[in-house]
Amino acid sequence: MDVPEKLAKELIRVGDKYADDLVGQRIAMAYPIIFYYLENPWYVERACVHKKPDPFMLNELNEESENRWVYQDRLVSLADALFQLRDCQNFDVLCERFQDRETKPCFTEATVAKSFSKEGFEVEIVRESGVKGKDFDFLARKDSLEVSVEVTAKDAPELTVATIRNTLDKKRRQVPADRPAILYMIIPEEWTENGAEAERIFSEAMESYFRNSETFNAVCVVWYAKIKLGEGRIFVLTYHPFEHPSPRHPIEDLSFLRPDNPIGDLNSLRNRVKTDSEGLKRELDEGHGGTPPSFFEWYASAKHGS
Repeated sequence: MDVPEKLAKELIRVGDKYADDLVGQRIAMAYPIIFYYLENPWYVERACVHKKPDPFMLNELNEESENRWVYQDRLVSLADALFQLRDCQNFDVLCERFQDRETKPCFTEATVAKSFSKEGFEVEIVRESGVKGKDFDFLARKDSLEVSVEVTAKDAPELTVATIRNTLDKKRRQVPADRPAILYMIIPEEWTENGAEAERIFSEAMESYFRNSETFNAVCVVWYAKIKLGEGRIFVLTYHPFEHPSPRHPIEDLSFLRPDNPIGDLNSLRNRVKTDSEGLKRELDEGHGGTPPSFFEWYASAKHGS
């Protein structure tokens, strides 16, 4: 995938400037990507530090606030998604959605679409049509497999079976009946604080829903787990798929619902924070923890080939 010449030059310039600080380098390189694809005023108001911060990006002025870690993580994640998806079909539709919608649903859609792209799927962003069964978020293709993907973000203050069931009942009407479909549900991290209770509620809701509908092959619950490490924070995008036992259109292999995480699964990571926090922090500072953003891999390749 080619990178526009203007953007490529700026990424190399910024990357070289921060070559001795891999964490700062990723953050600094995120800005020109977001500016190039989302432009002003979105860039100034939601990507840059602002006196009226976006409620999702949390781009506030207070450097003492813990929100700065969330802001930096979301900045890099957004740039990674835009860079990874830049050549997908109807990418302009995704960028347009950022302009007239709240940030969270657009960010969520882009992040999930990025995960499919990195798993080798071709992604097609679906234009809204107002037609029942055709207003899902994107289509993912790989070999002979085509999957309709719908993404939703929940903000309800309390996790209940009814909250989950109502969402599932509403979303099933947005996907077509003639191919497999997957729903991604981004939930607040607070819902997972009592893991056993959250598991019970989700399992009950899913079992009830799957008994009455064959629409979704899987419902994948996703959240950003935030773990304190010294002065900073680690953000782990955590996936918990619930697979339908007998969907309308079966998919043989659903392993792509569980993307690999080089710094380990959530429980292993939490354990390592307790037992080897200094070693983990050193790896992260050196840029060895987590999946490198797509633009960082491109930069390393461009420098190696120059």
